[in-house]
Amino acid sequence: MRANRLAKLPDKMDGLRGLHTMLLADNAIAAFGDAPTGLRALNAIELARNRVAAVSEKVTKLRFVKRVRLENNALDHVPKELTQLRSVDELVVRHNRVAALPK
Repeated sequence: MRANRLAKLPDKMDGLRGLHTMLLADNAIAAFGDAPTGLRALNAIELARNRVAAVSEKVTKLRFVKRVRLENNALDHVPKELTQLRSVDELVVRHNRVAALPK
């Protein structure tokens, strides 16, 4: 669903239990909040070049995600919720407005 005009994450994606990668770059998504928590096989989320300014605590339920790409968005900080994802080995937040890293 890359390079469309999506303003939010698609609803009712929990049925896609075998989905490994979610490519949503180059859209108009403003919040990474209603993450589909039932996607147990999901290991990569790409939301680069959107308008993401907020990340919801629901993201912490994505326990098996290894790669999160949020570059070129509107983040002014690295959300604490992203630091609680223990399986992540790649978190890309370059080209945002981040002034400090979480403690």
